[in-house]
Amino acid sequence: MKITGRVSKIMDLQSGKSAKGEWKKQSVLITQTETDFKDDLLIDFWNDKIVNLEVGKNYIFYLNVKSREYNEKYYTNVSSYKIEPMHENNDKKDLPF
Repeated sequence: MKITGRVSKIMDLQSGKSAKGEWKKQSVLITQTETDFKDDLLIDFWNDKIVNLEVGKNYIFYLNVKSREYNEKYYTNVSSYKIEPMHENNDKKDLPF
């Protein structure tokens, strides 16, 4: 799944230990830019997928969306496995002057 959005807020880095070893998680709040309603979405970046993003910049996010059951309740996680910066189209070669 691919969406575009502007980074609104970068949450504090979280880390810990589990039975599988140490982990790190960085959550980023984005505002989707290619929808009519400008919905917000919280995206998690795990371990080696954590990247430096800038608040206010636009990116293309490639996402994994997963749900899991715990104690008869379902929890959904949105994580990103790839990011591309969006480039402003300042190409003026096609202008007639």
